[in-house]
Amino acid sequence: MNIGNTIINSVGYTDMGLVRTNNEDSFYLNKLQNLFIVADGMGGHNAGEIASSKTVEIISENFNKYYQDDKAYIKQIKKLFNSQLSTFENLLKELVIEANKEIYFDSLSNYETTGMGTTLELLTIDEDNYYIAHVGDSRIYLQRGSRLVQLTTDHSLVQGLVDKNLLATQDVKNNPYSHILTNAIGIQPDFFIDLLKEPYQDNDKILMCSDGLTDMVSDENIKFILGIPDLSLESRAELLIDTAKRNDGLDNITLILLEIHKKHE
Repeated sequence: MNIGNTIINSVGYTDMGLVRTNNEDSFYLNKLQNLFIVADGMGGHNAGEIASSKTVEIISENFNKYYQDDKAYIKQIKKLFNSQLSTFENLLKELVIEANKEIYFDSLSNYETTGMGTTLELLTIDEDNYYIAHVGDSRIYLQRGSRLVQLTTDHSLVQGLVDKNLLATQDVKNNPYSHILTNAIGIQPDFFIDLLKEPYQDNDKILMCSDGLTDMVSDENIKFILGIPDLSLESRAELLIDTAKRNDGLDNITLILLEIHKKHE
């Protein structure tokens, strides 16, 4: 997709991994509307799969209303806009709030999906910035030059301990409570959303992924794969998934990979 003088290339993949018997991850990639979503579901039976897929469906459908200039929808959500946030930040916030409400009420109305929930990484781009809404412990990374930066902060019990200096960062992965979330879509009416705004630069790479990737592939290896010269976006994405599977592939693996190129006059 082109935005002004910027070309955005993107690919998305999901894989069941080597242990799970179903895939509770969902992703959505719309190159025309410039909307990208990764969701990692949780819950018994097929509840995780339902939570992630319905969250993607709710957000993409409502974003499409905004994109298509649905005046009734725009009027409805603009009543809730915070004047201290940009239009895109407000829009992403309201999209996520609506998804949480619908998933939560769905979980209450069906015994088999009680307690279902999902993480969420939601990203869109305008002429200058990335706009991100983040809930849970899926992640978004930025590769810029030789640096890899994790833009999002995990909403997890162990990350809370790290933030309070009660646990060392290097001890997080092996901690028995590493997958206990403190925040997710659909679990309860009250939740929180991290809204991020980041200016982009030429040759940036953005990786959106579920923890099925980051639990199996270290940040150092992610950085290495994203930095391999002359490798296509598709090949990088496939190599990331293959690496996760070679390292046991204990969970579903889902990612979206984007690359930014600014056309020079």
